[in-house]
Amino acid sequence: GREILANDRVEWVDEAHRAAVALHSEGSLRPALELYKVVVVRMNSLLGASDQSTLQAQNNMAVLLEERGLFEEALTLSSEVAAKLETVLGDDHSITLSCNFNRAALKAKMGRLVDAEELYKQVVAARQRTLGAQHASTLRARGNLAELLRRQGKLPEAETMLLDIVEKRHAAFGR
Repeated sequence: GREILANDRVEWVDEAHRAAVALHSEGSLRPALELYKVVVVRMNSLLGASDQSTLQAQNNMAVLLEERGLFEEALTLSSEVAAKLETVLGDDHSITLSCNFNRAALKAKMGRLVDAEELYKQVVAARQRTLGAQHASTLRARGNLAELLRRQGKLPEAETMLLDIVEKRHAAFGR
């Protein structure tokens, strides 16, 4: 992998990124993290810090950091990535929304429930605008928001939302 990254060709760095993703997928987290770090540096150099491929590599690295229990580091990186994605792709782009969905889940995992709730609400609103209320991604985000509301003791709001989700799932996918 490192010989590939010494080359100044984007294709080689893309291949190294795919190798990092493969290592990550098979559970080889330490080697994947090391390769992600090198890939991000090379992508920054070759493509720029705001390039979509660079941001995707950083987002993948943030997910891996979370999986390793490095929550603060993961949140810092994913927040930086989200800010750049919002600027480059827009608030409603699917990649931006996916990044923000992951950040909301991470904040919830860290016990930052109020922050997570606000972020989930933003994701839900954007997915409803762009995908519709019955889309699986919208329903998933609403389900996570309902669970978060339940955790905060907002039971009537959570119950109402969950009943609506079930109704929409049945309408969209059948009983």
